[in-house]
Amino acid sequence: MCLFCKIIHREIPSNTVKEDENFFAFHDINPKAPVHVLVIPKMHYDSFNDIPGELMGKMGVFMQDVAKIWELIKADTVLSAISVKMVVKKLSIFISIS
Repeated sequence: MCLFCKIIHREIPSNTVKEDENFFAFHDINPKAPVHVLVIPKMHYDSFNDIPGELMGKMGVFMQDVAKIWELIKADTVLSAISVKMVVKKLSIFISIS
């Protein structure tokens, strides 16, 4: 089981921001910005290309909801980065706000 699957199954503790049937959002333990939230699909995917397009669309909406929770969508807020990376063969998408 990969690191992120262990987080989703509560085998590794995390500071949860939001969760639904498809995604899990939590604070990064080594933030690169004042607010650094990772959003991961609950189903394990070995590759970004394996994720169905419909699920990617839902992830975008979920990420917007996460940003709204933290009042990050404001006229004076700059979205500095939306990055996609593979970590331990698990997709993680994080939003860094500076």
